[in-house]
Amino acid sequence: MKSIDNSTISLIGVVDTHREQIHDIGDILINVQTLTTNNIIRVLTIVSAMFLPLALIAEIYGTNFQIGFFIPGSGSILGFYSMIAAMVVIASTLIIVFRRKGWL
Repeated sequence: MKSIDNSTISLIGVVDTHREQIHDIGDILINVQTLTTNNIIRVLTIVSAMFLPLALIAEIYGTNFQIGFFIPGSGSILGFYSMIAAMVVIASTLIIVFRRKGWL
């Protein structure tokens, strides 16, 4: 009778050990999924932060204003190209800043 009790107790100990290991593996899996999700959200946030000022510039230059409202470069032939150049400079600056901070 005692041998059955000792083997039962040892089996219960083994089952408890395996249960804890499975729980730990589940926690590790959840942590990996959370890190992956955080990385995806970080990249999407950086992309949206890059396009927000560019969209603002495009919206301002795409709006029809009445005569008398001055938009820099609107009366010039090179106005479009200067707007594109400003957008490229802003996007490049943001990329450099994000890389220096280690976000990209």
